[in-house]
Amino acid sequence: DYAGKKPILLNLVYYGCPMLCTEILNGLTRSLRVLPEDLRIGKEFEILTVSFDPKETATLAAAKKAKYLDSLRRPGAGEGWHFLTGPEESIK
Repeated sequence: DYAGKKPILLNLVYYGCPMLCTEILNGLTRSLRVLPEDLRIGKEFEILTVSFDPKETATLAAAKKAKYLDSLRRPGAGEGWHFLTGPEESIK
């Protein structure tokens, strides 16, 4: 659904991971904060944060999204930063 429309920044994580995946998301958020204001998430590019653990739920993904958008403090970023989950068949 996202391919071919805008550039995509893809990151694969476990939402429940307390170590490396959290560091990846924290680092991404810090990097996004220093981008120029006119380079807007959702307008110029999309971010797909995808869990590759089929046991993780959309509820967990929504909680992570809320946390990182709150930390990012960029109005409108939620429309372009997607936190996705999927069934095992799709993840494989």
